[in-house]
Amino acid sequence: MYFYRFHHARKIVLFTLMTMTVSGCGAPDFGSMKPTVSKPAAEILVVNKAAGWSESALAKLRQTNASLSSLAVSVQSVTSNELQSRMDKSSIHNNVNLCIVVFPGDIPESAVQIAKQHTQTDFEFVGTSPAQGSSNNIAQVVPNDLIPAYIAGWLAASVNPPKAAHLIGMLTNGRQSLSKPEIEALFGGIYSADPTAVLKPDTKFTSSGTNLTGNSSTSSGAPKLGVPSVSVEVSPISANNATVLQAAHAVVFSAVSATGPVVLQPGPPYPKAVLGDLESVVSKQWKPGVRTVDSSPALVLAGSALPKGTKQALAQLNPSNVTSKYVTTAWKAIPKNIQKKWLAQVGL
Repeated sequence: MYFYRFHHARKIVLFTLMTMTVSGCGAPDFGSMKPTVSKPAAEILVVNKAAGWSESALAKLRQTNASLSSLAVSVQSVTSNELQSRMDKSSIHNNVNLCIVVFPGDIPESAVQIAKQHTQTDFEFVGTSPAQGSSNNIAQVVPNDLIPAYIAGWLAASVNPPKAAHLIGMLTNGRQSLSKPEIEALFGGIYSADPTAVLKPDTKFTSSGTNLTGNSSTSSGAPKLGVPSVSVEVSPISANNATVLQAAHAVVFSAVSATGPVVLQPGPPYPKAVLGDLESVVSKQWKPGVRTVDSSPALVLAGSALPKGTKQALAQLNPSNVTSKYVTTAWKAIPKNIQKKWLAQVGL
């Protein structure tokens, strides 16, 4: 009997206290409550609509990888001018664990400097080539340079093949931006697509930027445009030189991040390249440094329309199958005498 009375009284006291808590202080504000264990967070900033990084592509990455279910991910499209304020906000206000910034071209050193100011946040930059500088809170993800070089060579030797010898110009601006292995990859692509192709590696511009070496001028001073119908850009060219190419209606594929009348050039690695890094935020194993992705990057359509045969050439090549091993094998398949001849033509 004593136990029953005590237990009954205890329930009345508890009910009274609960009633006082709810009715006396108002309903609890669930919106202001925070979970005791919050998800780690990542933010992806896509600069200037970088190729391959659409919202649908990123949504698919999350939907098809259950490992990301325990990570809060937000995506923002930003312009170059907005980037610093967005990076500041990600670190100071949003308290994200990892901020991934995707560039359509080369990773700028200015971004690295901004990241160095926010050491409490890890930053990962994705682009076509890395910037100088490093820090314990900075990672950079770039494509293997051999792969876009091979693809540029393949496409140049695949589109609009003329009835006569397939002449392919190499736009160098008087210097090479590509390393010897990259030049070999470019040649491997050309030879794989068309073993009969003929190179015109002396397609260089004069310092004035108004004429092409080896092309005489008319009496009016206008250059005779002896530019091959298809060329590969192996170093960035000036705006003046781009005008010359446009006037010649030249089709230019680029093996470097470029401007001008380039119809196709390499972009950043695809979103799947950062899947492991997003997962590492959850496992707290994210690492800084420069990482190279051994698969085809996004391909940037820089012209209004692809020349005839480009889409068919891409389908035949299937860029997703191109790896550094694939490229190296293609170079070794070129007969030694042609290897030697082509390298000599570009001063290697």
